[in-house]
Amino acid sequence: MANISVADGTIELSRKFYDENKALINNWVNDDYRNWKDGNFGFDYLEIKEKTEEKVVIDFSGEGAWCWEYTLKDIFKCEQATTYQEKLVQKLYEERESLYLKYTDIEDMEGMFVEEETEVKINKVNDRYEPVVTVVKQNQIEFTDYNRIKAGVEDGYRLDVEEDVKYLKQDLQELYQENKDDIEEKDYESFEKNALKYIKEDYDLHGGICIYKLEDPYMFLEQLEY
Repeated sequence: MANISVADGTIELSRKFYDENKALINNWVNDDYRNWKDGNFGFDYLEIKEKTEEKVVIDFSGEGAWCWEYTLKDIFKCEQATTYQEKLVQKLYEERESLYLKYTDIEDMEGMFVEEETEVKINKVNDRYEPVVTVVKQNQIEFTDYNRIKAGVEDGYRLDVEEDVKYLKQDLQELYQENKDDIEEKDYESFEKNALKYIKEDYDLHGGICIYKLEDPYMFLEQLEY
């Protein structure tokens, strides 16, 4: 089974192309059965967010296999234009139109976190539509709790956000009271100081911590005391 990557971002297309294919694009955006293969990968969410004289912007999120760049190649493959997504591919090919995507893509198992901008064009080979996905811009991001929280792909606390620190200290105090028999520090103040120092300096956290790590006190305490 492929590792699952999660992408969030936008799709841009020309306003002229949208106006000429408005019904098709609206149906595609609202279609709950657009995914490829067994339905596990593809766009989970699409919504038109902005229309200008030059372009239409669609918000999206989705899950892919390994990375979104490869997933896009599978999403826009088709042999027969029988679904809204396949009909959109056909129109993109016929009108020599491109889609432009900007997104963050994260895959936990490999620690991959990137910001990408890609262009999707459609070619045709032996009666089959073949997408060409070109990465226009890529920015590798360190796979830290801080960066994942800042990007909105994980819930958590950042030490540079005052309100986050307030709620983090509340969680730390609750964790301490419920597990103080297993904690080396025998007063909460020392424990809090050590915990905040760990969250600030640990390479994988780098000034932030995902909430799910605090929900497993044994994992958190083991890392803290390591």
